[in-house]
Order: sequence, then C-alpha cells, then structure tokens
Amino acid sequence: MLPELELVPVDESVLEELVAVAVADTDPNDVTPPLEPGWGEARVTWLRDFHRRNRPGLVNGHQLTEAVRVNGRVSGAIRLESLSPVEVECGIWLARSARGRDLSHGVFSLIIERAIGTGAQRIIAHTTAGNEPAIAALRRAGAVLTSGPEPTVTAVIELIRDVPSEHSADEGADTQPQTASTGRHRSVVLPAGTINYVDTGGPGPVMVLTHGFPMDHLQWRKVVPLLGGVRCIMPTLPLGAHKNAMNLDADLSQLGQANILADFLEALELQDVTLVMNDWGGPQFVVALGRDERISRMAFVACEAFDNFPPPQARPAVLLTRAPGGAWLLMQLLRTPLFRHHRRAWGAVSHTRIPDRVLDEWFTPTSYPGVDW
Repeated sequence: MLPELELVPVDESVLEELVAVAVADTDPNDVTPPLEPGWGEARVTWLRDFHRRNRPGLVNGHQLTEAVRVNGRVSGAIRLESLSPVEVECGIWLARSARGRDLSHGVFSLIIERAIGTGAQRIIAHTTAGNEPAIAALRRAGAVLTSGPEPTVTAVIELIRDVPSEHSADEGADTQPQTASTGRHRSVVLPAGTINYVDTGGPGPVMVLTHGFPMDHLQWRKVVPLLGGVRCIMPTLPLGAHKNAMNLDADLSQLGQANILADFLEALELQDVTLVMNDWGGPQFVVALGRDERISRMAFVACEAFDNFPPPQARPAVLLTRAPGGAWLLMQLLRTPLFRHHRRAWGAVSHTRIPDRVLDEWFTPTSYPGVDW
C-alpha cells in the first residue's frame, strides 16, 4: 500500500507519540538544539515544552507545529514560524523509518497548503549541503536554493499569489468559505506523484468528487455542505490547478489520468465508491481500463461523454493547447477578468459569476517556479 500523509495538531496524546518516535528513531540534533549528548531528559523536556508552548499557532509570536502521520502513525513533525506578514519559515523532521518513498516531497506539499492558508506568499527553509533528500524535495517544490555560509543551504519557495480571507466580500453572490467543507487537507503519494485531497471523514457512504480543467476541490464548495452523512473525498488531479509537480515519467494522457484516479482509490483503500464527474469526463476510462472494482456507482453531472469529448465549447481551447506555446497563452488569458468571465470561457460554466478568488486558486499554479511549458 502506498503511504498516506496527514498533518495533525499536537495534543497531549499525539505529543507522547511524537516524543517516543523521536527518542527511538531520530538523530537528536535533527529535532532539538544541542542541549546534551544523545537523547536525555533535557532534550525530551525541551521537545515537550516547545510543542505545548506553540499550541496557539501563529499568534503572539508563537509557531505553528503539527505532527506528521504516515499511514496513521506519528512519524515526524513540521513547524511554521512567521517572519513577516507574507513570509514564513518552515522546518521538518522525520523518523529514520519514515524516510524515503517520496515522503519528504509529500510533506512539503502539505506545508505549502498550510502556508497558503496563513496568507503567506513565501516560504523559507534551511538545510545542509549534505542533506540530499531534503534538497531534492525542496527543488521539486519549486524552491530556489542558495549556499552559505557553509554548510547551510537556504531555500525560498515563492507562493506567487495573495490568498484572500475566507469571507471576502467581493462578488457577493458567493460568500462560501474557500475550503470545500470542514474536511481536512491531506496528501497521498502515488506512482505518478503526490496528490492532495480534501476528506470530510466519517463513517458514511463514500463519494469521490472529481473536477474539471483546471480546477480543484473548490468546484464543490457549495455542494459538500449539503451532503450531510456522506464522506466526501475531493482529490486535486493533475489537470492544471495542482500544486505538486508530477514525476517526470508520469502518464498525464486521458488514460493516464484515469489510472492516477484508480491508484488514488486503491491507495486510500476505498470501497463501494460513488464516483462523481463534472466537466471532465475522463473518470469513465477507469471502467474502460478494467479498474472499477472499487466503484459501485457513477454520476455524470454535466460532463463530457461518448462522442461529445471534448465538448464543442472546449474544442478551440484544445486546439490552442496543441500549438507551440498555446497552453501558456491560454493560461495568461485566463488571468484577465475579461477573458475568464467571458461566456465562451469560464463565464459559461456557472449560472452565477465565479469569484475571482476561486479562479485565482485554479489558474495561479501554472505560474509556479519550474512549470515547464
């Protein structure tokens, strides 16, 4: 089974798990200041005090700390410290047994989500020149690295965008919070790369809601609150609004995307799934590929299907993206209000005007450092 990653608050029970794994499975200098040789009472006391002191989060000079769970087991921790209103510093440590399997990259993806949620526009991280896994994960996250003084390496991740508050008053027709629900933001590492998703949890029937191009879970922000008693899971597939670079050998064709979705259902060990499609009809290929054993029902909600693939309204955009530089040009146009709200663009996919703050979430990731057109 592929690892499932989650960030959780460090309450007392989680803190004890964190201390236990740190003492048993880390180099103490990776976790605490050099207070004493090896793990002793001074280091353990410092670690407990550090997390208890910072439980308020990023207020009044405190840091945000959370534990990293890998497949339900506490395996490390992350921290965010506010350096300015738009800049945060991050730190991470993982137990030796949890390293590898692309976990560092997955955890950095969750850190980026947390930082964006604070309104930060930039993440700073420090490591050493010899920490090759951390450097590789930072590069994949789009960091710019600088060396010095030896052996320090400083990484800067530009988040690019300004993220408005949850209850922005612009375009009053849509006052729903930007989170799709009260669900938790999580991440899972698949063969193609790391996929972020929102999971409302609970014992109810499972509904997996997919999205269109280039969208994410925010497409369902008004629907999920109406689905009481249903466990709603919303993956952000690599259709343009995703914030994680896929592996270089990942197949991102229509069939490849369907395999990514099937891998996602398998990694989360979901059963009896209701799979909901809207706009993008690619999940139908999960059936064509014979990988539908976890799916009991499929809902086609105004999506492309049969010979209407892609639909006539989308064909000019598809032709444009096939031309050299066409995808880049399309995304630049989608940043302008006139184009994005036009009835031949995203203005045609909703009865009410989609707020710019939501469209910014969808269109901005294509301008992240390292995006290859």
